[in-house]
Formats: sequence, C-alpha cells, structure tokens
Amino acid sequence: MTDGPTVAWRLPATAALVRITHVAPAAAVDGCGVDDPPAVGLAAAAAEVVRVTATDDGGVVVERWAVDPEQRLAVTTAAGGPVPATVSRVIGALYPGRRIDTSRLPTAPVATLARLDRLRDRIDDAVAPDELDAAEVELRLLTDREPELVEAHLLLVRACLRLADEWRRQDAVLRARAALATAGSAAPDDPRVTEAAFELALVAGDLDPAQRIVDATQDDHRRWRAARLAATRGDPQRALTLADAAGPLPATRQLEVGRWELAAGRAADAHDRVVAALRLAPRSRRLRVGAVGLELLHGDTTHALELAAGLGDVEALARATAALRLGRSDLALEAVRGDRPVTHPAAGWLEALALHDLGRAAEAANAATATLESLRVGPWRGWRGADPWMPSLLAVADRGRSATATAGPDVEWRQRDPRALAAAAYAATVAGDGRAAAALFARAVDSGLHPRWRELLTSGAGSDG
Repeated sequence: MTDGPTVAWRLPATAALVRITHVAPAAAVDGCGVDDPPAVGLAAAAAEVVRVTATDDGGVVVERWAVDPEQRLAVTTAAGGPVPATVSRVIGALYPGRRIDTSRLPTAPVATLARLDRLRDRIDDAVAPDELDAAEVELRLLTDREPELVEAHLLLVRACLRLADEWRRQDAVLRARAALATAGSAAPDDPRVTEAAFELALVAGDLDPAQRIVDATQDDHRRWRAARLAATRGDPQRALTLADAAGPLPATRQLEVGRWELAAGRAADAHDRVVAALRLAPRSRRLRVGAVGLELLHGDTTHALELAAGLGDVEALARATAALRLGRSDLALEAVRGDRPVTHPAAGWLEALALHDLGRAAEAANAATATLESLRVGPWRGWRGADPWMPSLLAVADRGRSATATAGPDVEWRQRDPRALAAAAYAATVAGDGRAAAALFARAVDSGLHPRWRELLTSGAGSDG
C-alpha cells in the first residue's frame, strides 16, 4: 500500500507491530498505551474500514481500508479471534468517538493477506502493461483456489481497469466487470465494492451510474468522487474546487489533481504539486512517470530523463519526447523504433510527429493512421490524456477537417489546456495557417507549455522526401 507513510511502533505484550497505511499528518496519537510512539501525527478520513491481522511473531497489523458509508470502523483479526485490548486502545485513539464493528470483514490466512498486499503494491505502482498482466494471472490463480476472497476479486478489477484506462485494453473492461460481479455477489454491502464500481464507471464512460454512486455517498469521500466525476466530464476547474474541499490527499491523489491543474491551464502548479508529492513518496514509479510528463511539457528535459531512467518504455518515450522538444526528430524516431520497439500507444503518435517533422509526410500519415486504427478511436476514450493531443495525430494522418473539428474552440476546457492548445497549433501548422498556429502556440505558452516546443509546433507543414 503506497498511498501514504507506513508508521510502526512497538506495543507491549499482546501486540508487537502495528502498521497503519493511507495516513495524512494531523493530530497526534495520545493515551493509547504504546511504548515510545513515533513523533508523527496521524489522522483518519471521516469514514474508514480498518482491518487488524495477526503476524507470525504474535503481533498484529492494523490496516486502513476503503470508505465505510455507515461511518463505522470494521476490525477483525486474521484468525477470527478477539481484537487485543491494546490494539483497541490504539484504534480508539486514532478514531475518537467512533463505533468499532468486529464482524464486517472476511478473514484469510496471514500468508494470503501478505500476498494480496504485495499484489496491491505491484498493481498500483505498475508502469508497463506486462506488469499488470502478470499480476492478473497471479490473482486468477488465487481466486481459483479461494473464490470467496473478495479482496482478490477487487484487485483483479483494479488491474484490469488500469490496463483499459492507460493501455487501451478494451477487453480488460469486460474482465473488470466480471470480477466486480463476483465480488459484489460475495460482499454486496462492502464499501470497497462500491468504490470499484465507481472506478469502472469512470473508465468505461458510464457517467450516469457514476453520478448515482456520488449521490449515494454520505461522507467526506463524496467530494473526492464528485471531483473525479467532474474531471471525467471535462470540467477540471470544478474538479479542483471539489478536491480542495476534500481535505489532505495522499501522494497518488496529488498526481491526479496535478492532471486536472494541467487541463485547467495551470501547468506550473501541476508540475510543482507532482514534484512535491514525489519527494514524499520517492519510490513511487507512478509518481515518477507523472513527473516525467510534466517536466517534458513544462520543465527541465534533463530532470525528466533522470526520472525516467530504468522505467522501460517510459524511458524510451521520454527520450523521444525530449528530442522532439529540442528539435531532433531524428533522435526521437530512433528512440521509439530502436532495438526494442516501444509498444505504448503514445509511441505511434511520437513516431508520426517525428516522421512528419523530417519531411516524410507519406510515412507519417501511414504511422498516424495505423495508430488511430489500433486504438479504435471514435471517440478516443480509455487512454488517459490522449484527447488533448488528438488534433495533431489527425492532422498528420491527413484528416484536416477532423483535426480542425477536434481542436475547435467550442469545448471550453480546450481553451486552457496547454496540450490541447499545442496540438491545435500543430494542426494549424500542418494546414498551412501560420498565423493561427502562432496565436495558439502563444496561448499554450501562457498556460505553461515550455517555449522550446516552438520549433516543432510552428515550423512548417513538411513534405514527401
């Protein structure tokens, strides 16, 4: 679990270890009977599910889980026995005035719970589709042996949704639906099932069901869900307003807020937010990927390449993007083709831009068309962040009318997003409208695009060569 700091301390007699995850700094823990508690503040969201599991050395592990709409704390031991009194005092100090329910969560062997923790970390921090494929296979083997293990089915949903959302795996949505149905049958009242249903609705574009889940949410978590729904509907400014009201956010949510700031034309704020979050969670590869993208768009290419080092396809994509920004389309083409061609959907887009900038317009059009066909665009859903760049790919594919329509000023958020403005500038350049390209590029710079992108975006239409 990587969303927040892990805090451990020694407990007397009945418990040797307590681990609490997803914690935001706030009020300190007092009066819970612990020996030498750490000098760190802890706070809970308005409604949490907490699980206490036994360790092989006779201790326990306390884990904060999903939001509980009934605003109760759900606590269980791995062996199904009573919760140690010392642990109850710890929980009582963390969540004063809250009712503790000891019967809500299913039990599982400690080894299985530890395995699920490792799988959750792998899924949440994956930066390549093969990492998620491997986790999905392992989870399917686990659910075949333990079909009643709700946590495993919910992790399957999470892995499949990341494949669908970030790597354009449309079949993964169907697998996510099947896993969610199984989890819902086993635990229809589990708040984690509701959370997974909300995630699925956002990725699949089923916004009416997502709105119903938001409407039914009764605690502070409602603001965060409403913010995510607003962003999905194309209103990043409202999403930011709601996120500000949701209180302190863990590092991975800071990354999502950074994306909204970028869409709202606040690239500098997004950059600073994600870089700050990365300092708090320096081992998070997903945060590194987010920081790489923002550095390439707005900040320092050298820092971007340092962050991307060792991240596989992300490193190659970063090299290609940095080369385009620096006016070296030949190096960009080499980076995406290379000895091991990059399989990420963005590789086809970068290849098309590089070819077009090199004057190889026919090859560029073929690459752009192949990318569009492979993604089955219409509309372009499921690849996070792809919509703003669509006009540039359509323009290179020689679909001028479609490119102009996609870049049109009728959609309000596109008037502020530096990516959308940059893509529109490029489409105008390809169409031969230098004045419009210059005006759009100037607006993109005002929204945070680095001025070094000028050469690529406003340098001419290219020709067959």
